Amino acid sequence: LTRDGDGLERALGQLEAQQEEASPAARNLLTVARLVTASALAREESRGGHFRRDFPDADPGWARRISAWLDPEGGVEVEAGPRLDERPRSVVAAGGLS
Repeated sequence: LTRDGDGLERALGQLEAQQEEASPAARNLLTVARLVTASALAREESRGGHFRRDFPDADPGWARRISAWLDPEGGVEVEAGPRLDERPRSVVAAGGLS
């Protein structure tokens, strides 16, 4: 799967255009597709199965989780969390929390 910013923007527009006239079940699927597409657009690098022609290399600065949600008007909001190497890590022993 190869992506680029222009294609992701077009896909997001097409998904949003279909949202209003879709059945409730299809609307749920389109919502998930919009969230995934917006997250892919926000990640300006290639990582794992996510390859972008316009950002072909992995960027250590993007070693972070991306969260996406719908705002009250139904628009998509995307936020990159802290870098994974900067987050506090909890230690879990084999028998549970220590």
